[in-house]
Amino acid sequence: MLWGNEAVTDSAATSAIQLLNRLHATLNRYDEDSELAHFNDAPANEPFACSDLLWEAFTAAQDAYRQTEGVFDVTVGPLMAFWKQTAATPEQLPSPEKLAEAKQCIGFDKLVLDEEAHAVTKTVAGMSVDFGGLAKGLALDLVRPLLAQPGITRMMLDFGGNLYLDSPDNLPNAGEVRISDPRTGDHLVGKMLGSLTDANHRCIATSANSERPIAMGKRSIGHIMNPWTGMPADALEQVTAVTPRGVDSDVFSTAVFIAGPELARKLVEECPATGFILLPHDDIPQAVGSATLKTE
Repeated sequence: MLWGNEAVTDSAATSAIQLLNRLHATLNRYDEDSELAHFNDAPANEPFACSDLLWEAFTAAQDAYRQTEGVFDVTVGPLMAFWKQTAATPEQLPSPEKLAEAKQCIGFDKLVLDEEAHAVTKTVAGMSVDFGGLAKGLALDLVRPLLAQPGITRMMLDFGGNLYLDSPDNLPNAGEVRISDPRTGDHLVGKMLGSLTDANHRCIATSANSERPIAMGKRSIGHIMNPWTGMPADALEQVTAVTPRGVDSDVFSTAVFIAGPELARKLVEECPATGFILLPHDDIPQAVGSATLKTE
């Protein structure tokens, strides 16, 4: 949502939508015509020339891999495929052999990025990239410059739960975002953990297994994969990250959900104006760094 001069907001919104459509056509691994799908289908040991958007996604993913010490890894595609296939036959136990095969295809360090040619090479057959934990945050960072212009006085961007708020600080409740409780149970339907009170001019992302679970018969497993163990992540119940950059909020919420509070503290020390609201399995929310939770 944009507030301000109608002609300016309409023009800016049109430009933003065009960019988002390009990004979707580039990074949607489920669209067989997307550029990422073509990359995933490409053979190993052959450089794949990237468009500017795909190259930007790969370089952002490389930075995230290094910054999180390998916790955030976009090459988890084979793990996603393994667990979806396993879920299709819930009466059978997961195959340790097939899981080991999938793990052999994982690791961003098995990709070679050629800065000069903007080309990426898979060094192992069977590698598959999934930008699901990065794309929405990247979209926020790419769109925001198009909207930061005279005539636009306020904005609230929501890209599938990845948020950016920019409101005049003197508005009531400026920068306040309510955080939902992901736990199940009829008595918790619609319950809120509280409000993140200092999110103005920053990006917010939340990771939890309550969203998009993988069904396995009568039970479900999480969709966020731990690249080290090959198992669905469950270190925490939910993580909300608040950061200056959209890609960081998206990446950090996912990585901390996988690795836990220790990584949150490390990222807070290294990245100014970064904070987290962590919900451990003991159900006591914890604020880390530059984040404040007001309970209701």
